[in-house]
Amino acid sequence: LDYIEAKENRGYEAYVDGSYDEATGRYSGAAVIIHNKEVVKEIAKSFSDDEDGKLRNVSGEIEGSILAIEYALNNGIEEISIFHDYSGIGKWADDEWKANLPKTIRYKEYVRESRKNLKIN
Repeated sequence: LDYIEAKENRGYEAYVDGSYDEATGRYSGAAVIIHNKEVVKEIAKSFSDDEDGKLRNVSGEIEGSILAIEYALNNGIEEISIFHDYSGIGKWADDEWKANLPKTIRYKEYVRESRKNLKIN
């Protein structure tokens, strides 16, 4: 949090990540929502979809981004900046990469629909 606390106030931020458990085939996504340099929400969820699990931790990172967007939409937030370590999260959302797989197609569409009610950076 030292890095986060040193920043200027940038409104709502979400830091997302994903993981994959090779032994079980389960993946998970998580998001930490920050506002005014304070953690306001920590969210995590695990999944066991065999098809989406083929994307391993990328599926989890997509889910982390979705969790952050859902939180913003459900809490009247008008704008959120999402920080991620896998570039596809932003590239699919900003239509810089073509989404070819069912999971990435659904994610791209979800972001497009969410942007009707939320500014997503």
